[in-house]
Amino acid sequence: MNYYVADGIGYEVGDGWPAGVRLDRLQENLDSVTAMCYTNDVTTGRNRIEGLDRSVDCPVNAAVTFDPDILPDRESFTSVAQTANNVSSGELYLYNHGLLGTAHLDWLNGVLERPSV
Repeated sequence: MNYYVADGIGYEVGDGWPAGVRLDRLQENLDSVTAMCYTNDVTTGRNRIEGLDRSVDCPVNAAVTFDPDILPDRESFTSVAQTANNVSSGELYLYNHGLLGTAHLDWLNGVLERPSV
């Protein structure tokens, strides 16, 4: 089972407690968590992923959006997506495919591969 740390509950590790969501109690039942990195700020995305990684003992996926209001150009998309892909211990997910334009297809080149360790 995967848990999405996202809008409604909150983006940060401890944000869900008012709704009864406590990752420390859920994690024994989780296969992974996903950090929703719907931001144009690389540091914010990195901090979300690393904060979750410190808080749970399972892979942390990262989710990035194609929303042009958040990531309007190749540089911002590439920066956020590559950082999320490199920092996460899980998978990189790309969301809001309905907003995907032909220019975005070219942006994907080089983003989906992780550097070798």
